[in-house]
Amino acid sequence: MTDDNSAHFAEMMHQLLVPLAQAMVAHGMTIATATEAIKQALVTAAEGQDGRADSDSRISLLTGLNRKEVKRLRHAPAPSVGRTKVNAAAAVISHWRLAKPFCKTVGKPRDLARKGVGGFDDLIRAARVDVPPATVLEMLLEQGAVAALADGDFRLIAASALPQGGAGAIDAFAVTIGAHLTAAVGNLTGTAAPHFDRAVVYSHLTDDDLAVLEAAARVEAQAALERVNALAHALREASAPKRGAKGRFVMGAYVLATPGKGKGPK
Repeated sequence: MTDDNSAHFAEMMHQLLVPLAQAMVAHGMTIATATEAIKQALVTAAEGQDGRADSDSRISLLTGLNRKEVKRLRHAPAPSVGRTKVNAAAAVISHWRLAKPFCKTVGKPRDLARKGVGGFDDLIRAARVDVPPATVLEMLLEQGAVAALADGDFRLIAASALPQGGAGAIDAFAVTIGAHLTAAVGNLTGTAAPHFDRAVVYSHLTDDDLAVLEAAARVEAQAALERVNALAHALREASAPKRGAKGRFVMGAYVLATPGKGKGPK
């Protein structure tokens, strides 16, 4: 990156970091904790840069951290990853909606007993989720994605895993935003084949315009996600027995409608 581009990127950092800082403040993250996380992330990013040997001196040069700090961070325990439970919930919901005998037809899930053939525990095994059935069920009930029926069966009432708060929401935030950032950074740095990353951006819209666009975008995005989800599920089921089926695919969608401040032109 040239000096001019480095300076421009530094200017853009404020714009990029403000939304993340809002989440940090909302969750009581202080500057000391944030600084430690940034240091750890810089060291992780610098390791293997340009395919060269990962010496403490080289990482120190790339990050500006002293070698003692680099050594400490490289030997620190790896941060915990909350992806497992988030992915488990999404995989179970997808399998429940798309795979027989757990659905009547595609998109029409059956009510399931907890135990027995074709029950919830069978669903967990069929979805190849490495999380205990009781843990997944508890999580889905807490999220409101599944309802417990009077006869003891369980009904899927959500088309996707959408944690509404707590640790689950934080894990989902990290998984989705992390994937989008990985794709965007790969495009910016040119370190990987270009990822598809597009956005439609319009300004000078009324509140009524925003309402129409948001409603339409939600419908279109949900439909696209469900189509790709069905295709991905079918491909994974066909490829699961094959060796080397270890790739990961992420497709996301977001809609941001921001009302203008103050009065518009008359």
